[in-house]
Amino acid sequence: MKRYGGIALFFFTLLLMSVLSILQGTNAREKLALAGSLPSGSAPVNCAPADVPCLALTFDLDPGADNVPTLLSILKEHHVKATFFVTGQWLSSHQSEAKAIADGGHELGNHTENHPDMTSLNEKAQTEELTLLHSEVLQLTGVSMTLFRPPYDRWDNSVIQNASKNGYRTIGWSIDCLDWKDYSASDIVSSVCENDSLRNGSIILLHGGARHTADALAPMITSLRENGYQFSTVSRLLESR
Repeated sequence: MKRYGGIALFFFTLLLMSVLSILQGTNAREKLALAGSLPSGSAPVNCAPADVPCLALTFDLDPGADNVPTLLSILKEHHVKATFFVTGQWLSSHQSEAKAIADGGHELGNHTENHPDMTSLNEKAQTEELTLLHSEVLQLTGVSMTLFRPPYDRWDNSVIQNASKNGYRTIGWSIDCLDWKDYSASDIVSSVCENDSLRNGSIILLHGGARHTADALAPMITSLRENGYQFSTVSRLLESR
């Protein structure tokens, strides 16, 4: 009986070690996904694992985003660096603004050439959406972009895997200020500064073409600073831990 009891204990120990290993692997995977380090099968980075009170303002620039000079002026006045995700459609008629973004020390990110639903495209078409814009931005500004934001927040494993193959980390957001709904400036500020999701490492989504974003930007920056937050580009935020 002692022999069988010893065997049972042995197999129970093996089972327990297997369970612990799985749990540890899951925790490790969750941490990697949060940091955007998984090469495939993960979600976009929505929040950086920052230990300091720092966050990133990001602007999506689609056709019609004509407020960039005003946004850049406000950011400069408040000594804030931000990340701008551009489309080829926007870039074609706003080359001077794209250069100003780069020259101002801000970050340029890839929002695709034609702003399609990337999940509806095959791998070749997805790659073309990324690489065509990449080449255009590189030629115009000298910047080799490394961040990708899927249009419409439409992504799946194949989209993220393909972006990774092309040298891109996929970026989402933790707070959508809903400026695209034409909310008032004060409502936009409240949607960010009073958001329960606001924390160290937050990535905030704004739109360069929204009607009241420029009016909301300065008071938003001021309020966030009063609450102890600093500002960074997304890439620097991901490295801030």
